[in-house]
Amino acid sequence: MIVQVSALGRRLNDSILPKRFAQLERELQASGGPYFCGDVLTIVDLNLYVVCGGVLDGTWCGGIGPEALKGCPGLVELVRCVDQHPRVADWNRLANS
Repeated sequence: MIVQVSALGRRLNDSILPKRFAQLERELQASGGPYFCGDVLTIVDLNLYVVCGGVLDGTWCGGIGPEALKGCPGLVELVRCVDQHPRVADWNRLANS
């Protein structure tokens, strides 16, 4: 079973997720950003903040790492922008206190 999980993790990290993240990157670029609806923060941005933030720090789905977001600077920037949003920053401060 462990072999199957690690094989799946490699496939997700090397093939599946990079393709999906590239699709999202194109959509984000088309929006004019920094968010998927331009200047308006939505649940889509918050969802990707959680997923991509976890990918970037290695905590999402064990074994999925930042290389899955290679070539997606817009998504990396989205994580930074959402993290700095005043209401998200307040939420994170409360959650970490």
